[in-house]
Amino acid sequence: MKDYLLKIKNLQFTKFAGVGGLIAVFSLLAFYVTLNILKLPIIPVYITIYITATLISYYLNSRYTFKKERSYQDTLKYFLVYIAGLVVGIGLIKLFEYLFNLEGFLLILAILVPRSIFTYLLSKYLVFAKSKDLDA
Repeated sequence: MKDYLLKIKNLQFTKFAGVGGLIAVFSLLAFYVTLNILKLPIIPVYITIYITATLISYYLNSRYTFKKERSYQDTLKYFLVYIAGLVVGIGLIKLFEYLFNLEGFLLILAILVPRSIFTYLLSKYLVFAKSKDLDA
């Protein structure tokens, strides 16, 4: 039984990583094309791609990875976390433009890790928290 549960958990993680990887590749490609080739303004592009990627990721992970309908409360928390991530990402864009004189696609790459860590931590402790996570 323990081996069966481990296989299910590994399969879910593989699906989750696959969805995340797919979304990341398409998002980065969209950022490159819109910012470096089409020369569109970074903030509207960032907002549009971020929201689109979040919606697609939520849909695919809830249906394909976890095969579970989320409650209204969990869905609301999920989107509030990602809205907070969007705001932090915009703040990082402005900060990194000022501090490092970056622009376009390089700016998106620079903010990717800190924004992702922020969003992960909020997701872990607010959306997917278990009671023992809250005690730690």
